[in-house]
Amino acid sequence: LAMTFSHGWDGFTPLAMTGKRMASLHSQGHFPAAEKKENAKRKSSALKIRRQGGEKNGSCILLSLSLKGKVGMDAFLDLTDQVAVVTGSSRGIGRAIAEELARVGARVVVTSRRLEAAQNVADSLPNAVALQVDVADRASVDALVNSVLERCGRVDVLVNNAGISPMYTRALKINESDWDAVMATNLKGTFLCCQAFGRVFVEQRRGCIVNISSVAAHVGAPRLAAYAASKAGIEALTRTLAIEWAEFGVRVNAVAPAFIETDMNAGLRQIPSLTQEVLDKTPLRFFGQPADVAGILVFLCSEKARYITGATFAVDGGWLAQ
Repeated sequence: LAMTFSHGWDGFTPLAMTGKRMASLHSQGHFPAAEKKENAKRKSSALKIRRQGGEKNGSCILLSLSLKGKVGMDAFLDLTDQVAVVTGSSRGIGRAIAEELARVGARVVVTSRRLEAAQNVADSLPNAVALQVDVADRASVDALVNSVLERCGRVDVLVNNAGISPMYTRALKINESDWDAVMATNLKGTFLCCQAFGRVFVEQRRGCIVNISSVAAHVGAPRLAAYAASKAGIEALTRTLAIEWAEFGVRVNAVAPAFIETDMNAGLRQIPSLTQEVLDKTPLRFFGQPADVAGILVFLCSEKARYITGATFAVDGGWLAQ
């Protein structure tokens, strides 16, 4: 029995099943009227039915759904008309997140400490906006919120991706200024953005926040003491805000990538011994790509994740499963 799936009564509707089974499900009320109406409203849909075989042997009715717009997963991960702010989105994981959010219909606000870098990304996306921000500075973050509301008229999603990891050294050799710099951008910056946009979300009684953490928050990470501590703090913050803001319809989750190929770890990947060490700890035996993080993030921002808050999702090639 061939089966394909689309958005339906429990999130997935079988589009190919035996005629008798389809009739049975309809008679049992498994296809509510609301879902039928929703499907009927898809103006760009063309539904073709082709029968194979005879009804006597429970033939397979194949329904091929052709959408001129979004297809497959995009049919129910649709963020059209929503405004999504992504910090640190001029490159790497942040840029991939911005591109994926735009692909499913969101109007993306691309941010960076360098406006030119943000503008380069925004120019490649439909209807995107580029804004400058230093997430470690409260006045800059407050100005970002005001600019987003002024330019876009609303805000629905915040992705806290801005982060740094400027040193790869033993804890005994970390100086105070380096420690403070990591904490200011990674942890304080995430908090300031959550707080500033959280005020808007709580007032409008809706909103979604996704914070970018790391597997370093869950395992010992030699030579990454400041980075690991900042990411562990982000996850604790995520759980706390999820509880505090749940009554206002605001969801807060985190995504924890392992080693994703970005500029941040380019130096590490040039050292064969370190590269092999990372791969040996990764059951799937390869580095992830920024798009691997963007996919689950879009899901968390969608209505399909409406019952998920306070959770952290690892995108780690199996690292934490060991």
